[in-house]
Amino acid sequence: MKYDAVIFDKDGVLIDSMEDGFAWADRLRQKLMRERGIELTAEDLKDIILAQKPSDLNRMLQNHGLTWEDLQSLERKVAERKIQRLKDGEISLYPAAEKVLDRIDQPKAVVSNAPLMTTEFVVQYYNLDHHFETVLSPTTDDMKEYVKRKKPNPEMVREAIEKMDADNPLMVGDTSDDMEVAENAGIDCCLVNPYKPYVNHDPEYRFDSLEGLLEVPGLS
Repeated sequence: MKYDAVIFDKDGVLIDSMEDGFAWADRLRQKLMRERGIELTAEDLKDIILAQKPSDLNRMLQNHGLTWEDLQSLERKVAERKIQRLKDGEISLYPAAEKVLDRIDQPKAVVSNAPLMTTEFVVQYYNLDHHFETVLSPTTDDMKEYVKRKKPNPEMVREAIEKMDADNPLMVGDTSDDMEVAENAGIDCCLVNPYKPYVNHDPEYRFDSLEGLLEVPGLS
């Protein structure tokens, strides 16, 4: 069956923000915490940022003497810095992004784990609004909900599918979370721009660049 909609991740798919594996964001988090007398290792940050359950994250925060409000403040500052990096050209739209979006006629959506403020900024800053039926990201207003809504939880993907009234959408992403959320939502996945191989996943399509998406039957 032909795909009747396409759901895009943002970072590493539409914008090239992973040139150093988000190390800049971790360095900022460490600096901000160090100013408060709290030392966080790279492994600590990985556990905190990738936590999928509020209960697990709550334990991690308590172990480091942090609160949910501390995490909210931290992630908002990272989001603000990311927006500045976009304005400064340190993070940019992939060259093929507009071409690919123009060539695909099916309804399109963005579903990203990044805070809503940065996702909406990217879409507006690069004048991509007209390409998407909906843009979904978790908000930092409630950090427990932020953690719960993140991929691989299929909640946002299912919302996008409903808003596009799609029966057979394709998920396009670059991480294991994107492949897992596709599995959880019961839809096909296309892996693009991989910074490392994902041996535990077998997506329906795999390309080295976003432009490869145009090789998927029925998408251009």
